[in-house]
Amino acid sequence: MRGWLEKLPVEVLRVRPRLCLAYAKTLFMVAPYITIERWLHYAERALRATGATSTTQSAETGAHLPPHGPEWENLLGEIAAHRAIITGYYLGEGQSTLAFCQEALAHLPERNLVVRAEIAYAQSLAYHSRGDIVAAIHSTREATALAQAAGNISSTILYTSRTAYSLLLHGKLHDMVQVAEHAAALGTTPVGLPHAMVGSAYIYHADVLREWNRLDEALGLVLQAVRLSEQTETIVTLYIGYTVLMRVYLARGELEAARSAFQHAEEALAKTYYVPYRRDVYVIVDWMQFWLASGELDRATHWAEELAQQTNVPSPLARERQQVARSRLLLAQKRPTEALSLLEPLQVIAEQQERLSHVIELKVLQALAYQMRQQEQEARSALALAVRLAEPEGYIRRFVDEGAPMELLLSQLREQERKQG
Repeated sequence: MRGWLEKLPVEVLRVRPRLCLAYAKTLFMVAPYITIERWLHYAERALRATGATSTTQSAETGAHLPPHGPEWENLLGEIAAHRAIITGYYLGEGQSTLAFCQEALAHLPERNLVVRAEIAYAQSLAYHSRGDIVAAIHSTREATALAQAAGNISSTILYTSRTAYSLLLHGKLHDMVQVAEHAAALGTTPVGLPHAMVGSAYIYHADVLREWNRLDEALGLVLQAVRLSEQTETIVTLYIGYTVLMRVYLARGELEAARSAFQHAEEALAKTYYVPYRRDVYVIVDWMQFWLASGELDRATHWAEELAQQTNVPSPLARERQQVARSRLLLAQKRPTEALSLLEPLQVIAEQQERLSHVIELKVLQALAYQMRQQEQEARSALALAVRLAEPEGYIRRFVDEGAPMELLLSQLREQERKQG
């Protein structure tokens, strides 16, 4: 469809609101925010121009489009709904996203299930940007139910995959795998060809397999995801796929392969015209771990210096991820006290929001910081909590990836637990 629309003269396309919106929708996940927003602007401008006269005809049907009538209102709601999606997805501006959602709901009729599903999805993106993962899961499940009721398979796969990602942060790894497998099944044709939208589900599933130390399975699945994202030009998920691939190679001890995957991740992110929010909320902590593991301390330090010069991103969760990355750098620089000052308030918020995956991560880093300060009992206490949270869902790499210091701490904790019965 995108290819057909791009064959139309731009001057013809830009004065037809429904075609402008259709084109903007085909660009989602394959084009930068600024391009999509421009076509939404054209759509709204063309639509409001039709409101200036009662003789305007529908671009698609030739029928009259009464200004401020039901069809006019519905289309205005659809434009606002897609604005909500791209604002939440690309920029992480939760407040603006929710405002666009309210605007859309004010115009849409109840029967438009597809776009109401889009609004629920946009709301989930807003909640995610705030770190409110329970609300995000609720909204993606609502979006999935609405999309299923409307019979829209592409959206159902997308929203199901998003639910899987939120469950990953929620610390429900087993539930996450079930949901990701369901998304993959929905998106597999009778002849075995995957739908373009299942790439995200493959990526998140592979990340859990990596966490469970099932590295061969993780490698095969993430390579499949990367190939699919490249073939379908889904560039905004491609850098996440390459980042997961990088982590798998690091876990396998294949540093050069990890370096190549990281370079591909950087290149893929650059193709999105560089949206800082998506880098920071999804991959910056992983990139920091790679820089430190590969001895690129200068690169890590340069990122921290650049961060200090930037204005804060609007997303609380993205700011948290930045601080976690900074804390890792501080630990690498043997500055545990400063690292603890960052980690402790972050852990409180992550616990309140029930992001158990992040709670485990933060407790592990606290344990390492206390160990560096030679506060052995505090280190074991922090680690004990992380282990108790991690055991039911089978976390492994969260600990193993920290190397020799964590090996020593785990040995000390095991000995302490044995002595205490």
